[in-house]
Formats: sequence, C-alpha cells, structure tokens
Amino acid sequence: MITDQNNLRKLESIEEDSIKELAIHFLSYFDNDINFELEIKKKNNRCDFQIKDKNKIYKDLFKNHNTHEFALAIGKRNLTYYFRINHQYFLDKNNSTYLDITKSKTKTKHSESYIKLRSKNDIDELINFVFYRTLNYSLKEDKTLTLKNNTSKRHSHSFIENLIVQIRKIIETFFKKPKPIPKNTQDYKNKKSNTVNNTLTLEKEQVKYPKKLKSNQNISIEDIANNIPNDLKNISGSVFYSGKNAFSGDKKLYLLGINPGGSIEKQRDETIEWHTNKVLFEQPQNWSAYKDESWNKKTPGTHKLQTRILHLLCNLGLSPYDTPASNIVFVRSSREEEIKELYLKFAEQCWPFHENVISKLKINTILCFGRTPGNFVKNKLKANNLIDTFIEKNNRKWKTNVYQNSLGQKVIIAPHPSVTDWTNKNTDPSEIVLKHMDKK
Repeated sequence: MITDQNNLRKLESIEEDSIKELAIHFLSYFDNDINFELEIKKKNNRCDFQIKDKNKIYKDLFKNHNTHEFALAIGKRNLTYYFRINHQYFLDKNNSTYLDITKSKTKTKHSESYIKLRSKNDIDELINFVFYRTLNYSLKEDKTLTLKNNTSKRHSHSFIENLIVQIRKIIETFFKKPKPIPKNTQDYKNKKSNTVNNTLTLEKEQVKYPKKLKSNQNISIEDIANNIPNDLKNISGSVFYSGKNAFSGDKKLYLLGINPGGSIEKQRDETIEWHTNKVLFEQPQNWSAYKDESWNKKTPGTHKLQTRILHLLCNLGLSPYDTPASNIVFVRSSREEEIKELYLKFAEQCWPFHENVISKLKINTILCFGRTPGNFVKNKLKANNLIDTFIEKNNRKWKTNVYQNSLGQKVIIAPHPSVTDWTNKNTDPSEIVLKHMDKK
C-alpha cells in the first residue's frame, strides 16, 4: 500500500530510484506469466499490487475464496509482500528461508502474514521460497510456453509492459519532490534552524562516540584475497562462501567449516584461483554459497546443509550476504578422510588467511562446524577457557561448547550441520551462539 505522498515527503532519506528499482524487479518475474494475474488496486490514497491464482491451479491449497492470494505493497523504506490466504502454510516453512515471515497483528477478520523486502536479493529469495520451493511453480521457465499458448483472456506481453509503465508512473507520482519553501517564510527559518541543530548534534556525537560511528569500510575482499596461499591456487577448491559485502566492514561472526565438498577429479578445473576470481569479479556484492548455489542439483539454498545454516543465521538476525564464511582448509574433497593425512599441513597454510580475516574484520566470535576445525581454531587463538555448553535434548547428548581466550575472543564448536539438524529445536545451537555473539 502506498501511503499518501505527504507522509512520504516527511522521510527525507528515502531513495526514490531504489524503491522504483525494487518494484520493477519484483514485477519483472510476472512478465508473460499466464497463471498468476497481477492487478493494480487503488483505494483512496493507497495502492496494492495484487497477485491472484487466476486459473486456480492451487485451489486445493487456497480453497474457494473471492480475494487474491498475495499482495505487494510499496512502503517508505521497503516493499512488503503479504500472504493473504492460508498464510499459516507459508509460516510453517519459514525455517527454509532467511527471510522473516511475520504474522500480522492488525488484521482481525482474516489473518495474514508478511515479509519485508529491502533488496533485489530479498526479492529473488522471496520468489524462490514462495513459488519455486514451496509451490513448485516456475514463473520464469513458463515464459516461452505461455507466449505460445496465449489467449485473449490471458496476459499478453504488451499488457504486462503497459502495466509496468503504469506502475512506474504511480511510483514516480508518489515520489515527486516537494516544492521549495520560500526563504522569507517562517517555515524556511524553522527548517534551517533545525538543520543547523541536527548538524551540531551529529558533530557532538562524532566527538563523543567515535568508535560507534566509525566503520571499518576500507577493508575489501580483494585485500583479504591477497592472503590466499599461492601454492594452493591451482588445486581444486574454494575460499569464499560469501561475497564482497560479507568481507568488508566490522563483522559479528565468522563461519568456518572443514573444507569444500565435491570431487577433485570431476571438479579439477574449479580451482581455488578460478573460484576466487568468480567471487571477486562475477558474483554480485550480495552473494552466498549457502543461499545462491545449487548443491547436488537441488534448487539454490535448499540442500539440507544450506537450509540448516540459513536457519541459524535467520535466528541470529544475520544475513548470509553480510556474514563472512569459509573453511579452515581450502582444498576440496568428497569426505574429510580423503585429506586426513594432509589436513594439518593444509590448515597451517590457510591459517594466515583466517587470522587476517579475524583481525581486519574485527571478529570476536568464530563458529566452527565440527571438532576438527573447532579444535584447530581454538588452539591457534589459545581459547582454552570453556565458558558455556549447550547439550542436545536427545539420547546422544552431543554438545556445543564455547571457549574464550584472554582477549575475549570466543570459539564456538558445534556439531557439524551435515550430521545435526539445526532446524530441530532439540539440536538447534542458535540460542547459545546468539548469547555469545559479538554485540557490535
């Protein structure tokens, strides 16, 4: 719902272009699709982009009703995607996406839920979660088919193009810049006075709290990549499990696994240097192997290991795009035993890279997947003081241990998510990780 333009004008930090881009990016997914109909509904000063299962291909899920199943609303800072019908079905699957589905507290007659969308990656994940993974429906793959089978009752390409043009005009209307206030009026003087006061306040805060306002944004992933051992660059493997944004600025948590999985023989051309260049020069700023890569030919982000890690990050309030992730050893193997004899040698070669990441990104909490990487990091950081433990609520009683060194750095060693279901409340280490995660 677009609120009235006077309210929008009150927020001076709004970025018109980014909101327009997000809306158009979302709507582009429905270009040429014949099953999900998209309509503009104007209600006084509000506007919804409603999405309806026109051909009722999901009537078993949504039952008989007269309204639309989903809606997109334009807000001041983000887009909001609403689940109007059978929202509980999607709520129950919230652990399979990093997006946060919130149950609405304002709706009384018919309950609903919503997701806030703040980036194109959020939109891509929403489409993946709602349509591809949950409904098993492909909006993009249907394009060629739907154009061939188009009828007068269905969307045509020109109809969608015209709809997008209308939407552009609507958004632009609500983001028109207000007329300047004449300088000789009292309103102008008041506004100028407030601006001066705000500037003085900010300057005082910068002097008083330099550490809070200063961010470590000068560090780049390219600088960090310089610490990759030259001897390993031509071997099959990978270093970065998250992209540029994750390896810049100050970070709260560092995720470390054992080593990349796969086959050295089948993936011999996917060398450490090749993969690093791909992350540095081809992948977007926001990228995550746990969310965006297809593992074992599954839909990106749906492999059991990926969903468990994304579930944990969601519980921690962290985005996979902003969380640095890697492995102690960069060399690939299908099983840990395959590099057992060379593991310590490789780990020692790769440690200067991790040491630099921890130092440059000012990381105080490292979460290790399993005892093999955990014990190595614990010894390197001299984190020998056991300060907390989470014991699984089952018969095996596996433990997640938290160790601390004299500098306050913490190493959390959790059972590997490939063998422990982090989405199960009885084995989920989220609570203890959140408790000891750096609160910067």
